[in-house]
Amino acid sequence: MKKIISIIIFGLLCCLPVSAYEVGEEVYLNACGNDPQEYYDKPLNIQNILLEVPNKIIKVEKSKYDREFQTLASSEVKLDNDNITISVSNFRDLVIKNKAGDILGQRKISGASSLYELKHKGKVVAWGVGWHKNCGNNYDTDFTAFRIFLPVKKNNKISIEQKLISLNLRPFYKATINSEKLIIVDAIEISGSSRAATYYYEGQKFYELDHSYGIKTIDTYEELYKKIDVSQLNPSRMVNILAGYYETEELTKYTKTNFDNIYKDLLTNHWNISYEFDNGDNLWDSISDLNISDEYIKALRALENRELLWEDFPPIAGAIPSIKKNCFKKDTYVNLKELVRNCYFFHSSYVMEFGFGDSKWFAVQTEFKDSKDLLNEDKDQRFKQFLEFNVTDMKSIVWGKKKEDMDHTFVEALIGIFERANGGYNVSEDKRYVVISGCEYKSCDTKGLVFIDTDEGSIISLIRHFDYDIDTPTDKQPGEWLILSMWHDKYKDLPKEFMDAVTEWRSSEDLPQPSIIRYVGGFNKEFEVIK
Repeated sequence: MKKIISIIIFGLLCCLPVSAYEVGEEVYLNACGNDPQEYYDKPLNIQNILLEVPNKIIKVEKSKYDREFQTLASSEVKLDNDNITISVSNFRDLVIKNKAGDILGQRKISGASSLYELKHKGKVVAWGVGWHKNCGNNYDTDFTAFRIFLPVKKNNKISIEQKLISLNLRPFYKATINSEKLIIVDAIEISGSSRAATYYYEGQKFYELDHSYGIKTIDTYEELYKKIDVSQLNPSRMVNILAGYYETEELTKYTKTNFDNIYKDLLTNHWNISYEFDNGDNLWDSISDLNISDEYIKALRALENRELLWEDFPPIAGAIPSIKKNCFKKDTYVNLKELVRNCYFFHSSYVMEFGFGDSKWFAVQTEFKDSKDLLNEDKDQRFKQFLEFNVTDMKSIVWGKKKEDMDHTFVEALIGIFERANGGYNVSEDKRYVVISGCEYKSCDTKGLVFIDTDEGSIISLIRHFDYDIDTPTDKQPGEWLILSMWHDKYKDLPKEFMDAVTEWRSSEDLPQPSIIRYVGGFNKEFEVIK
């Protein structure tokens, strides 16, 4: 009987699952999905810039996240005499400590990730966690989600700066490999004429990782040109980069020097074709002077009338000779729009966006000193486009001295105020906040202020106006305030930095408190009366 029981027990033991892993073994995820169930025996290595840290098995027991074993990954960055360590346990729990063991940062990873080192010239600079949601397929980027952790030392105090991006190293490493600091690229989307025509993860935003100043955006082409070797970038990316920085003159030169290679690159990479540049202007009037064959004119009309699908549009390669003639007929172009219209007609949404939305530009530009210059001297009219694109589009309640003054929108009222010279233009020391102010020509008691948060890309606008229908002269009225922001639903949601800017502006202009404040927030176009 004992012999039979022993045989049964031995048989059961043989049938129990045996773990394929052992303590001390190293496993990798290779950034393959946000909840990977497959493990690899080799680390992900992207051009020796990004290297996956081993996940060492410390216990062959189920983790609290229901994986079959428990793991620990760790790495270190040295800042002078300070050693900063990071660890990720069980692919989820991240902790960063200084050499004294104090916690500088911690978070629970929302999916499951290995720890990845970011290296420059052989040294670990920063770390990241993340993944490619389609396991490297469909999108030409290395990580669709990647959170950077950068140790920053200021005034002998160490902190951890974080940034969530879509990391894209492969197309840029040759251009950035010899830069002084590590420069990485966020694979941003390029907006098309519709979501279906959007170029996902095909754009680029450059960041420099600096242990003294943090994660810094590279905001001008002049700065980018100094920091990386732009000659190593492919032609279509160079076109998008120069256009993104509104470098019309440089883009004209580059286009004419590299026209054939640019279009070879565009057509080879199968860019979605999308017409965007006229921004609502009449198409046929705007292209009447262009050399476009009847075949393509007919196809464009058929598209407009929904008689033709984009996939049935004649191959764009046949239109390139005409585009080249259009492009080369002028030596220079007045603005980016004209350059795109002539040289990139069928790829215009790849080269430039609808409207202007680069809020950071207002913090770094030095060409225009006030709102009047922005409105009248900038040939690309970026300030006007920015206001039109970001201020609530509804009929104004800002009454004028004549009835016809009421027949305009909020944006038109704001632009009318900013057309006067010598308005205020203030940028915060860290270049995050920009405050532009002004007053109406021949009616300077009517004033306006725009507050831009360049990190959030948000804008808050304020108009000081009067009631012209009452007997009290305007110089005896305290004025009324109208405040608008699509980014803040309620007046109470407005940030302290805006309130401080308004207080400083009111003090500098010697303005009394308003008799009433009306607020329009979010997208509901309803007035909230504050006082």
